[in-house]
Formats: sequence, structure tokens, C-alpha cells
Amino acid sequence: MERRILCGFVAIFVLAGTSSLRAEPSSSVNPNEGWKLATQSNGVAIHTRPHPGSPLKEFRAVGEIDAPSGAVHAVIDDLENYLSFMPYTAECRLINR
Repeated sequence: MERRILCGFVAIFVLAGTSSLRAEPSSSVNPNEGWKLATQSNGVAIHTRPHPGSPLKEFRAVGEIDAPSGAVHAVIDDLENYLSFMPYTAECRLINR
């Protein structure tokens, strides 16, 4: 199988109220700045940075996935089945495409 590099840019926000949720990212945050390596294990590097206006951090995982890019995209796009394969996921819904 081909080895493809997937830069998973995942921002996790667990907020107490829905009033803090936005459908679009903040334009005041440069997506390439402020990341610090938190840990690295099994070929995956986890980076964190503060999220403005929140006590919680953003997370980014970077690593290699031993699968064709089409298969990776199919899994990412499979929103209906996230609850069956994403640990600790209580709800998953598309806000905007």
C-alpha cells in the first residue's frame, strides 16, 4: 500500500454552553502559528496551542497513515458512523459544507 502523509488538523473544543459555538473558525487566529509539540509516540506528533477566549486548548495530530488518500477521505467523510468508531463521541453532525 502507498504511504501517504496526512496532516490531521483537529481542533477540539468542549464548551459548557452552545452560545460559544461558531460555524466558522475565528479569522483572528493564524492556523500556522503558536503550535508547540506536546508529545510524540508511534509516529504521531501531537501539538497544542491556546484557543483565544477559551480555557481549553486546540490540538493537532500529524503522522503517516498506511492507506490510500481516497480511503482516508472516505473515513473522514463518514459522519453517520463516527459514533461507532470514534471513542468518546456522543454526537456528530455536519454544520456547514
